[in-house]
Amino acid sequence: MEKFSRAEIMKMVAVSAVAVAIFALVVEADLCGVSTQGLAKCMPAVKGSNPPKPTLDCCNELKKANFTCLCGLKETPEIKILGIDVKLAQQLPKKCNLSSVHC
Repeated sequence: MEKFSRAEIMKMVAVSAVAVAIFALVVEADLCGVSTQGLAKCMPAVKGSNPPKPTLDCCNELKKANFTCLCGLKETPEIKILGIDVKLAQQLPKKCNLSSVHC
């Protein structure tokens, strides 16, 4: 049986943790009051250099969101892995005519 160094084991644990976190985001789950499928409706509006306006479906999903909870996710590695631009994400409530959010 192959032996792994402590650093190699830590890397494997970290990669596994990220994989589990991404899987949790992909599988239908509730995240801060909104289903992950609901949040997926907003993905085009929070990625890229010239994203489209959020759709009505996206805005309707955001009405259910706990923004304090969502703000707590802005520094997580999953956000970067998913390619979400935090600044664009923070603009969504205003673009959807919802109350302003300050994270």
